Amino acid sequence: MLKWFWDKLKTIILIPVDWFWAQYTMLKKKENYLQIIGLFTISVGSLVSIVVALAYLLSIPVAYLIAHPEWILIGFIIYLLYSYGKSRSMAIQENNRQQQIIVTETDQLALEDNANRGYEPICTFMFQVLREVADEANLKLPALIADIEMPSCKHDVINGITYYHFVCYKKTTELLGDSEIEILERQITSEIGRKLKSQANSSMLLEAYKDENGNFYDGVNLDSIEDMGTYIRLTVVPMTPQYAMLLQSKKQRSLMRIEAKTGLSASWDDQL
Repeated sequence: MLKWFWDKLKTIILIPVDWFWAQYTMLKKKENYLQIIGLFTISVGSLVSIVVALAYLLSIPVAYLIAHPEWILIGFIIYLLYSYGKSRSMAIQENNRQQQIIVTETDQLALEDNANRGYEPICTFMFQVLREVADEANLKLPALIADIEMPSCKHDVINGITYYHFVCYKKTTELLGDSEIEILERQITSEIGRKLKSQANSSMLLEAYKDENGNFYDGVNLDSIEDMGTYIRLTVVPMTPQYAMLLQSKKQRSLMRIEAKTGLSASWDDQL
C-alpha cells in the first residue's frame, strides 16, 4: 500500500520534470535555447507549486494524527489484524491445496487399481472380438490371448478415463489409408456392439450408458486404431460419464468444423 502511494506521489511530482525533458530533446535539435530556458522556468514553477500543494494537503492529516495519537494506535492494530488474517488465510489455502493433492493421488491410485483389475476381462473380450473380425479385416487370426497383448504400457489412466491398449498383427506390412482405417474401425465397433448385446462375454458387466442428453453408448468403446506397419494398435475404453462427456465434446467440435466448412463453401459459391 505504501509503495503504491509513494509511486503515485513520485509520478505526480515528476510530471513537470518529465514534460521539460521531453520538450528539451526536440528543442535542442532546433538549437532554440531561449525557448528551452522559458520551458525550464515554467517546469520549475510547476514543480514548486505541486510540491507546496502536496505538502499542504499532507500536513492536514499529519497535524490531525499528532493531535489525536489514538488513531495511530487504532490504525496499527488494524494493520496487525489484517496481516494476521492474511497469513492465516494463506496457511488455510496451502493446507487445502495439500489435502487436494493427497485426495487426487488417492483417486489416481484407486483408478489405477480398477484399471489393473479390469484389464483381464477387457483383454478376453477384445480377443473374442478380434477373432471374429480378423478374416474380414485382413488381420492375422490371434490364436492366444497373449497374441493381442502389448508387451508394455497395457493401459493408461488419463483424467479419470482408462485407456486399454491391444495389438493385432496384419497379413501385410502395407500401411492402411485413412479410408481403410475408418472401415476397420466400423467393423470392430460393430462387432463390439454385437458381442455386448448378445452377452457373449458373461464375465463382464458393461452395460450401455445413457448420458444427461439421452444419448446411449456401448459399455466398451473403440477409441482409436493406429497402423504400426506389421500390426495395428487398438485403444479401447470402458464407458464412463467422463468418457461420454469427452465423446460429446469431440462430436460438437466435429460438427462445428463441418458447419464452418459448409458456410465457407456456400459463401464462395455465392461469390461465384
